Amino acid sequence: WYQTCRQVQHQALATHVITMMAALREAFRIWQWNCRGYLKKKATLQQYIRSSQEKPHIILLQETLSPQATLPGFRPVIGDTEGRGVCTFVCNKLTHVTHDLKIEAGRLEHVLVEIVPGTSNRQSIFILNIYSSPKEQKQGFKTVLKKAVNIAG
Repeated sequence: WYQTCRQVQHQALATHVITMMAALREAFRIWQWNCRGYLKKKATLQQYIRSSQEKPHIILLQETLSPQATLPGFRPVIGDTEGRGVCTFVCNKLTHVTHDLKIEAGRLEHVLVEIVPGTSNRQSIFILNIYSSPKEQKQGFKTVLKKAVNIAG
């Protein structure tokens, strides 16, 4: 009896977790890609999105190597154009706010985006897209993360 009861509990728990994970996956999807040159790979990304059953709501790109980036169905939020480039694509269906961390990007490129929920019973989601060249020894991650957390509350 005890073994059967525990199996049922585990099955119920596993089903609940899977259901929660499935709901979470359906609710919000974020893709990340260090593309090492976006413009030459844009068509590949578009094809991948079209063929994907679960479309992304947010796409985080690093090393875009371009100050300009566009993608049909998305609005670009582009970081400081001095470096290798970061871009956060936000699905057109979502409302977003870009936050300025008031930090010189330098070698640590970043973009902080707040996704504003459509209903008042949900909280905003804050997404920090950050890139640092592996060649750099000293980085200001602590400062960037601290400021992002302060904004997110």
